[in-house]
Amino acid sequence: MEQTAPFTLSQLECFLATLQQGSFTGAADALGVSQPAVAEQIARLERIVGQSLFVRKTRGVAPTAAAREFEPWARGVVDASRGAAAWIGASDTVGQGTVAIGTLGSPHHYGLADLIASFVSANPRARLRVEGRNSSTTAEAVRSGELDAAVVALPVD
Repeated sequence: MEQTAPFTLSQLECFLATLQQGSFTGAADALGVSQPAVAEQIARLERIVGQSLFVRKTRGVAPTAAAREFEPWARGVVDASRGAAAWIGASDTVGQGTVAIGTLGSPHHYGLADLIASFVSANPRARLRVEGRNSSTTAEAVRSGELDAAVVALPVD
């Protein structure tokens, strides 16, 4: 049975920021959160791993040997998460592609010219294909997936 990760990405980010900054306060500033939030995340992480990751000093903290050994693993997870987020963000295709609509006759006869202009203006990354056909052929093209939408005269089978 597959086990879920025992710690959160937030805990790992707090851990890495604390390593880099040398204090909970510095980590909090770097992450844009409160110092108690960082301290709590580190405390939870330490409970999960079963050992101290930092030695508290008068000013700041120092990493333990366990923290140094854990660092590459934590960094790998955080880097992989950021890479995945960057990849999915770059692959955003919403508003792209081609929308194919069918009309009987010319679009301007049915008041579609303004609708088409509005669509193109609101979706500049999209392409629009408009095809004029008879209603039966147009309806069949929608059914088969060749067209995304259509304006037809009823009745149509």
